[in-house]
Amino acid sequence: MFEAIGLQDARTLFGGCLARKDKEPVYIKEVDIIERKVQCVYYDLDQKKVLGAEVPQSFNFEPVELGYVTEGGQAYFVRRKPVRQYSMGLKAENVAVDLPKVYTDKTARDVMLLKGTGLRDCILGKFDSLRIALDKLENGVASSIGVSRSFAVSDKFEIFYRNKFVGVVNSDNGSPTFLNGKGYLKLVWGQNA
Repeated sequence: MFEAIGLQDARTLFGGCLARKDKEPVYIKEVDIIERKVQCVYYDLDQKKVLGAEVPQSFNFEPVELGYVTEGGQAYFVRRKPVRQYSMGLKAENVAVDLPKVYTDKTARDVMLLKGTGLRDCILGKFDSLRIALDKLENGVASSIGVSRSFAVSDKFEIFYRNKFVGVVNSDNGSPTFLNGKGYLKLVWGQNA
């Protein structure tokens, strides 16, 4: 399928993107043509360990679900920008990270560059349970934690829904209290957190 494309086109299409290999998110860092076949060299999401080289057909480039990514003790809301590009997969150019801190935060830059185990966990839907998250917040291990793709809780036990403050959570029993007009979120909270 991709045998007829040139190296520059292959690099534009596949280079620097997040895709999935056997359901696991991977980062395609380098693209080359070997024996007249496009080969994508892919890494883990820390972008330190080479996992292998495969033809593009071996990867799933379909969109992934995004949301809260917890990295470095801070929750970041990650969303796709409505940008059309001539490339496959998720790239840093089509991702927006709503920052809770100033942009100089290195962890935020890593998330924007599609790095880190927090992004991997978000894509796979792996989040701490609400009880574990509340314990970490009480013990000062984190300043905010994503408890689902849609919800995060801060160290002040504030609930954020898609990066907007919507209520508070009782740190003892985990029950939420939502702001007036946000009560409908209780149903979503019960499904997610």
